[in-house]
Amino acid sequence: MKKLLFPLVLLFVNVPLFSQEDGYIPALVNEAVYEKVYLHIDRENYAPREDIWFKVYLVSGISNRLIDGYKNVYVQLVDEKGEIHDSKLILVSDGVGIGDFRLPATIGQGQYTIRAFTRYQENFGEESYYHKKIWISESKPQAELVDEHDPNAIDVGFYPEGGNLVLNSSNTIAFKAINSEGYGISVDGFVLNDMGDTITPFSSDWIGMGKFALMPSEGRSYHAVLEAYPDFKYDFPRAQVNGINLYCRDETTQIKFGAGRNFNIEGRQDLILHASHKGIELFRKEIQLNGFYGEITVPKERFPLGISKITLKNTNDRILAERLIFVKTDAPALDIETSKSSYDKRSEVNINIQSLLDGNDSLNAGVSVAVVNRNYLSRKGYQSDMQSYLLIDSELKGPVESSASFFTDSEWISSYEKLDLLMLVHGWRSYYWPDIIISEPDDLEGWEDIGITIEGRVKRHLGRKRVSNGKVVVGPFGPNMTFIESVTDRDGNFRFDRLFIPDSTRLIIQAKTAGGSNRTEILVDQIYKKDTRTSQELIDSVIYDLIVPNSYYSFNFSKLEAERKYAIESGTYWLDEVEVITGQKKSVINLTEEADRTYGSPDRRFEISPDDMNYLNIYDYLENRIPGMVVQGNSISIRGGQSPTILLDDVVNDLVEIGHIPMGDIDHIDVFMSGVNTAAFGSRGADGIIAIYTKMGSVNSDFHRYVKGRYSEVVDGFQRPRRFYSPKYNMHNINSEVPDFRPTLYWNPIVDFQDDHASVSFFTSDFVSKYLVIVEGISDQGEICTGIGEFDVK
Repeated sequence: MKKLLFPLVLLFVNVPLFSQEDGYIPALVNEAVYEKVYLHIDRENYAPREDIWFKVYLVSGISNRLIDGYKNVYVQLVDEKGEIHDSKLILVSDGVGIGDFRLPATIGQGQYTIRAFTRYQENFGEESYYHKKIWISESKPQAELVDEHDPNAIDVGFYPEGGNLVLNSSNTIAFKAINSEGYGISVDGFVLNDMGDTITPFSSDWIGMGKFALMPSEGRSYHAVLEAYPDFKYDFPRAQVNGINLYCRDETTQIKFGAGRNFNIEGRQDLILHASHKGIELFRKEIQLNGFYGEITVPKERFPLGISKITLKNTNDRILAERLIFVKTDAPALDIETSKSSYDKRSEVNINIQSLLDGNDSLNAGVSVAVVNRNYLSRKGYQSDMQSYLLIDSELKGPVESSASFFTDSEWISSYEKLDLLMLVHGWRSYYWPDIIISEPDDLEGWEDIGITIEGRVKRHLGRKRVSNGKVVVGPFGPNMTFIESVTDRDGNFRFDRLFIPDSTRLIIQAKTAGGSNRTEILVDQIYKKDTRTSQELIDSVIYDLIVPNSYYSFNFSKLEAERKYAIESGTYWLDEVEVITGQKKSVINLTEEADRTYGSPDRRFEISPDDMNYLNIYDYLENRIPGMVVQGNSISIRGGQSPTILLDDVVNDLVEIGHIPMGDIDHIDVFMSGVNTAAFGSRGADGIIAIYTKMGSVNSDFHRYVKGRYSEVVDGFQRPRRFYSPKYNMHNINSEVPDFRPTLYWNPIVDFQDDHASVSFFTSDFVSKYLVIVEGISDQGEICTGIGEFDVK
């Protein structure tokens, strides 16, 4: 297969993510057999016409290290009915990629889910995908929410530590109380026996969770009641006479493990304590019961960061008790420092970020930084972050409420105690890793999902005979008119793998016989198509809804009213604009207009009008409209020079072929003659460029005309990265009457470190509020690096 040079890096200037050559994506090299996708998204509440900015992290599910090489990641915006409103195909390079959603003005108000996955994760189901709930609102402020007390809308689950309620033994029992929406609620209650005696009180400590001790006695039964819910009653199961319970206690630098049994049972009993992490055995230790309990201590350093499973077995390898534990580190990986704690409106903010990693580790992939208005996050704070997602949400089955909150101390409960409650309660829903098939990547589908594949067949124009050894050309790729060639096999089949195709690209495939005839027909199998629907039920089963703070509606209403008032008073119309980075040039393109030029502004553009139908053919038209152009046979010269390069819908062509195009099929012709405008074409532009665009070749055109030996289709390929805009104020514009109510003050997906230090600067807006500085990243060794700073704008 012939491959022509494809300098793809020109499409992504100043975004150091891509380094493909030849239009192909090299093979993926990876250590992991399981992968996770995480998205750092700038905030959680949005309005129509705003941007959702995100950075994709693709990591090993075992080590949390960024995955080497290239991989496709699919990111979708899903509404409450399961309809996919928008989707992006992101090419992740060495574990990172960037993208965004531009919300249309017509998008409906409601809760949406950002869903991200790889094809390989499809082997493991919806629970393996990344999910993030966001809220998109219209300008209407919402009335204050009122919590209605429904005495029947409650459910409480009780979970004995280790799984068993054991007779005549001290059992730790965890519980969680939830309302009808599945959210944790505070409760107070009592455990009573069948005689009506109060055995112990209990109260929830965090998000409806708590724990208490209970020692069941022979001949007695037990039940729980709640103070504020007179109709609630829970009957505990009968305690096991010969059961074994398991308990774990965090003791700062070590963990104590214990086993207990009925104190009326005598004799020695040998047990095995087995510890594993993500299916990998950590150790086995013996515990002897000579009385009613036995215990051992294990240094905490024996456990990796995150969730591990502790199993108690007898000598016949029979499981007697089991629970999950969580081991965390208190050593921060990042230090975030703002120059001040409080700022004025439209003033400059400088933030320093210091890496606290050891000398053998670094942040070569940079960190993503979002600075956002606190009111544009959930009412309960940031619902999840990189640490909580990779260590909790993606490890436990079922949704975890406010997972990020488990890593911060509260006034009455520590982070360690919160995490222990979570393991006792949610661990019963099952740890994710036992269900993961540990196998080589090649055993499952989708591991090598890299780039876009195009395949099909070529047959002769008349008849069904397949064209063997025929030439197939696909392109164009990038500003240097790169195209890729292949040949058909004996059955006329062709295939192009690992192609990088930017989004909304008019792709053209041309085929000729081995003898050079274009009297062929190309039959293309379906190129990459975006999904349109998914199962909302599955999404709701793995993630909680977002609780929107009422203050958000007030801020959003104020923002839109200020912009609307300014528009009326100044006669200004707000246009949807984006900065597009193409090669070494930057240009602003109105999103409401067609942008079909790949190579910037031409020296001259000729729009084909009905009057131009009088020309005999395109030769006649060119010779009469372009000064100094002379057409002689199959050659063109301009002012006596060499023949310019001819492009037909961005594909290099010759005069023989374009001479057969009816004038009515041509939309416009661009002529590039000056050195500045032809520089992007490289050596091909030395004698000028004549670019002919047909109505069929336009990205946004519905015009179709059959051309022998050609197939054309618009492909929604990989998203081109856009750059976040942040204004700079000075003495000339600081008093501008143009309103500035940016909820996201700053977004940078790749902040580079120099000597373990990075700095960013930006300007505040007109919003008076508290702002959070949210920093996330992954080190070379898989260290999760997160940090949050804050400041006020007064």
